[in-house]
Amino acid sequence: IGKVTFMENIYDYLDKYGNKTFDEVEYTEIDNLVFTQISYLNFNNIVSFNEDKIKLNDAYNKFITKKYKHVSRKRLNIFKTIKDMKRYKDLLLSNYIYKLTEEEQFGALSIDINENLRCVVFEGTDDTIVGWKEDFTMSYLSIIPSAKDATNYLNKVSKYTKKLIITGHSKGGYLSLISAMNSNLFTKMKIEKIYSLDGPGIKKEELNSRKFNSIKNKYIKIIPKCSIIGRLFYDIDNPIICDAKAIGLLGHSVFTWVLEDKQFKRSELTKFSIDLDNNFTSWIESYSEDEIKYFCNYIFLLLDRFNFKMTYDLKNIDSNTYLEILKYIKNTDPKVKKMLEEFLSFIKAYYKDDIGKKISPIFSIYDKLRSKEI
Repeated sequence: IGKVTFMENIYDYLDKYGNKTFDEVEYTEIDNLVFTQISYLNFNNIVSFNEDKIKLNDAYNKFITKKYKHVSRKRLNIFKTIKDMKRYKDLLLSNYIYKLTEEEQFGALSIDINENLRCVVFEGTDDTIVGWKEDFTMSYLSIIPSAKDATNYLNKVSKYTKKLIITGHSKGGYLSLISAMNSNLFTKMKIEKIYSLDGPGIKKEELNSRKFNSIKNKYIKIIPKCSIIGRLFYDIDNPIICDAKAIGLLGHSVFTWVLEDKQFKRSELTKFSIDLDNNFTSWIESYSEDEIKYFCNYIFLLLDRFNFKMTYDLKNIDSNTYLEILKYIKNTDPKVKKMLEEFLSFIKAYYKDDIGKKISPIFSIYDKLRSKEI
């Protein structure tokens, strides 16, 4: 038996398989990593919103002329690395959509592997506060706005191919699953595989539903050993658990996941992941749906009041704003204040050391709540 080549990261995979076509090496777990990460990039006025297709290589050449601010260097570097590779350069991109309203953040992209196989990629939560707001509503809405759009999108783009792979990271993984569950019969018949890379699960009652059972055998869940987001709500009992070089929120990034040849290196859940998930689930279930809804609305009204639009705004809270926030929280209903303290305790546990320093004002608010200073 030959020794399996141990691969540290995505670039080892690309070095080995980047010049092998999909005919030579079939779609792998790691191709999901590649596609989900480029789906976060802004393809407005580059990739059409319909069936007009553009080669991946040409899309890159147009993208770099845009000079966008706040582009993830890691995602851009993957795009740059694959643009001339035989495996990826001639893939056809189409049906790009990005939608941002007061209640919804939704993005999707179609990638044709060949004339018979299309990969539908749903974007995960981006840096907008709206994106996070919509994620929070999963805890009390039966279906979030982007899930409706994802189902409509999937039914639309499935008409133009014989076979489908659906994938996404984080919320994109959730949308992959929920859109497949709710898709029409013709779409369901075309689905080969559904991947969720550390995406949340579904409501308890949906686990035994006909919709879930209709696609369950095609559904593949991949989570890192330190997963929190991918273990929210309810899911299959046998996800693929992969090794990761990080803990807490950093482990949600696929760039920390360890590879082994054409797949992620298998591992087991950490005690940190199991305990934090159990504690958070217990916390959610200790409040009524109305209380959770009220609390979620409170959080985002607070963020809106102080004009936080992007997540990176939270790293740059000036002293005047900080004092105003403290005053606002001090005058909050005691029950909501208690929920805020409990919620921030999970955030503090989840955002480990180095990230914690970048959002220290939030941790400071938690400390003041805990010591009853506010």
